Amino acid sequence: MASLAEAEAAAAKTGYPLVLKPRGLGASEGVVQVDDASGLADGYRDASSASHPGVPTYERGVLVEEYLDGPEISVDGYVCRGRYQAMFVAHKQVGLAPFFEETEHVVVAADPLLDDRELMDMLAAAHRALGVDGAITHTEVKFTSRGPRIVEVNAGWAATSFRTSAGWRRAWTRRPSRHASPPAPGRSRGPPGGSASGSGSATRRRTAG
Repeated sequence: MASLAEAEAAAAKTGYPLVLKPRGLGASEGVVQVDDASGLADGYRDASSASHPGVPTYERGVLVEEYLDGPEISVDGYVCRGRYQAMFVAHKQVGLAPFFEETEHVVVAADPLLDDRELMDMLAAAHRALGVDGAITHTEVKFTSRGPRIVEVNAGWAATSFRTSAGWRRAWTRRPSRHASPPAPGRSRGPPGGSASGSGSATRRRTAG
C-alpha cells in the first residue's frame, strides 16, 4: 500500500484483526497487529516509517495481511531437482504486542516436526507452486486454529544464522530474552515455552546438537 487510504480499502476486504508489514524489511521490524479500524492509522504509521540502514524502501511499502492466530515456526530447507528437503525448524517466541518482536528462536536437531508429514507435504507443495528449484529457502508457518498456514516463503537463510554444535551454542544480539526449554519429545506444534502470535528484530537463537 502506498497510502493510508489504500490500506483502509485493503482492510475493508481483509477484515480485522489484521497485520501491517513493511515490504522491504526483515526480522519482523515494523510488523504490527491492528485489531480494529481505530488503530489502522497508527499501525500504518509504524509500518511505513520502519527502516533499517542499507535496506531499500519502496513506493508501495506496506503490506496488509490477514491475522493468523497460533504459534509460529520457521523452516529452513532447500529444493534440488524438484525435491524439497527441510533442514531445521525454529520455534519462534515473540513479545511487545501489538508488535511481533522476536525474542527467541529455539532449534532442536531431532525436532519431531521434521517428520510431520502434513507439514512437509504442505511445504513441498508451496515450493512446487512457486516454481522454486536449486535454492535454499526460509519459510514461516503458523499453526492456526484452522490448521497450518504459510505466512511467507523467502529466498536464502534466516536473517540471523543458525550454527550447529555438539551441545548448545548461543548467538546473541543486543537484547537479552527469557529462557525457553526445548520441545518435549513427540508431536509438538507449538514453540517450547509459550505461544507466538507473529514475528520482531533483536533475537537470541539457540541450537541443540
